[in-house]
Amino acid sequence: MGNHETDLLRKKHVNRFPLFDQVVERDGWYTMPSRSHFYFMRDVLGHRIVFLGDHVAADGRWVTAGGIVRGSAPEDYPYDKEAYKQLRDKIVASPKPVIIASHYALQGGQRPSLLQNPLLPLSSNVRAHFHGHAHIGDLVWNKENPWQRINPIAHSTQMQFNISALETKRSPGSHSAVLTFHDDGSLQIRFRCHLEKRWIEDHVLPPFVHEQTV
Repeated sequence: MGNHETDLLRKKHVNRFPLFDQVVERDGWYTMPSRSHFYFMRDVLGHRIVFLGDHVAADGRWVTAGGIVRGSAPEDYPYDKEAYKQLRDKIVASPKPVIIASHYALQGGQRPSLLQNPLLPLSSNVRAHFHGHAHIGDLVWNKENPWQRINPIAHSTQMQFNISALETKRSPGSHSAVLTFHDDGSLQIRFRCHLEKRWIEDHVLPPFVHEQTV
């Protein structure tokens, strides 16, 4: 989930999450085991994909949004820095190269989540991080580097890719990102503008070379 999936709770005090509930019921679609989990993993084409998102207590007393804990009882949030460090340990121990996908950027990117800081520095088996939230071209909420799609990650050598801007209200165009796994081990990230009906950016990550992770 992202911050707008929690709007009903945060703004209307209604503890419902329609989009999450629809995804859970769809065959072949994946999301968190429950609304209170902060990550899940899937193995795809020789990679381990780690997905992070906003999450909420079953009774709604705490909820994450904008990279911090909110709600009537944020002190009850069950995941301390050690919980995020344990996830980092799982990433380090992965026998497969890792890709991280989150609603939010990591430090060094646009509008990052403070909750994700314990994941840094990224271990060398992580190939890239993909995020949304900071809408491309949004001059109100994404004022710093509003057109930047690729940003560094603090204390890490990897890059992160801003794949937001799926609607035209806050961004001048509707864009999708397509990730291609090539046979030679390289990854290709392409951005397509649906209004102009053309590919507007193309980036390639070289084949993964296994190193001792740290």
